[in-house]
Amino acid sequence: GNCTVSDTIHVTFNKKRAFSLGNDTSVCVNESLILTTNLSGDYLWQNGSMSNNFTPKSSGLYWLKLTQNGCSVSDSIYINYKTLPSVFLGNDTGFCNGQSLLLNAFDNSVNTYKWQDGSAQPTYLVTQPGSYYVQVKGNNNCMNSDTINIAVTQPPAFSLGADTVLCDTKALSYNFNINNAKYLWNDGTTTGEYTILQPGAYWLSITQQGCSSSDTITVNYKPM
Repeated sequence: GNCTVSDTIHVTFNKKRAFSLGNDTSVCVNESLILTTNLSGDYLWQNGSMSNNFTPKSSGLYWLKLTQNGCSVSDSIYINYKTLPSVFLGNDTGFCNGQSLLLNAFDNSVNTYKWQDGSAQPTYLVTQPGSYYVQVKGNNNCMNSDTINIAVTQPPAFSLGADTVLCDTKALSYNFNINNAKYLWNDGTTTGEYTILQPGAYWLSITQQGCSSSDTITVNYKPM
């Protein structure tokens, strides 16, 4: 007789679910940009990473291949990292009491300036000790900032004494010992030790941490 057999298979086509990493974009180098999608599946990034997110570190083309139930879809994005505007107020420093210091944040890459007190000029005049801060916005709309700490120091205090008259056999000696100080006498001597043996006008300038002060004495001699 005639024999007939049959079999049936059910085939289901999985639908690919499209996703997007977003439009090509530009960001500032100090901004954090994380690429990801809210779809589940197996991730494969351009560098071989299989994490569910990726943080770009430099300008370039980035892509993701996402596999769900055996179906794969992919998308790519080009990211351009913009440089920050240049700003540097200098190293922490100090100046002598009664003087001032002009901070200058000007740079051709900067569009606007904002100091700690809200002033908007490229320069800032410092007359008091403290911490000073400027935030700048570049021509490419990126932000950057810098801070400088400024101390105000006092000039070194010393005295050569009052004008005096000495017997012609006497000497007038000094021995200054001020930490981190530089000395300059009227004859070019650069030590804190000095002896006066002749009549005349004498002066000493002492500099410490950028601050200088000076004093003068006139010495006369009388015979014995």
